[in-house]
Amino acid sequence: MTKKALLVIDMLNDFIREDGKLYIGKRGEEIILPIQRELQSFREKDNPIFYVCDHHRFDDKEFKL
Repeated sequence: MTKKALLVIDMLNDFIREDGKLYIGKRGEEIILPIQRELQSFREKDNPIFYVCDHHRFDDKEFKL
């Protein structure tokens, strides 16, 4: 039996919403539905899902880019 796990990386509002601090553009919005489908599929099969999220301090220099 093959074991599978889903990694969801950096699906944060700041990246995928137009009003986010580090918005990555329309491509970020376009990926939401396909990821939701994968999440549903993995949940139905009781496969593990791991979320990895970026973190920044309030005064992080990356916000100035």
